Amino acid sequence: METHPDISIIFVNFQSIWRLSCALESLFSCETGTVFEVIVVNNDKREQRVLEALNRFFPFILLTSDGNKGFGSAMNRGAAVARGKIIGCINPDILWPKTPVLHVIESRFRQDLHLGVLGLSLVSKDGFVDRWSAGMTPSFKRSEEHTSELQSRVDISYAVFCLKK
Repeated sequence: METHPDISIIFVNFQSIWRLSCALESLFSCETGTVFEVIVVNNDKREQRVLEALNRFFPFILLTSDGNKGFGSAMNRGAAVARGKIIGCINPDILWPKTPVLHVIESRFRQDLHLGVLGLSLVSKDGFVDRWSAGMTPSFKRSEEHTSELQSRVDISYAVFCLKK
């Protein structure tokens, strides 16, 4: 009998394969107690083969778009196949903290039945809360090692939020 995940985590990939691989490595290296699934919606056909190779190391559902349909459209596509009761909408430039947080997210939703959306704090490697972040704990770290080549781009946002399905 197949176990349904408690949380479905959706990443959207568009010219972000390196960041996504770091995010997946940090996620799978620390989260152990919660049953979760990962869905990657690929908006960049040029990175398809790399994603397929990455999928050999990390278990995720790979959905491929015809082209860049945008973050919202890709999230909706991932949410349509998500099996978890909670959906995490996560940008690929997020690094998980060294301690598991999915169980904290799950318990927050379980404790407050009126809770529909949970925004999470983004924390720099120096421990400072990102000024664009308005969430509460638990916190995620933003991948800053690789931002120099993307500083001039406007398609990078710092989205980390979870919602009840």
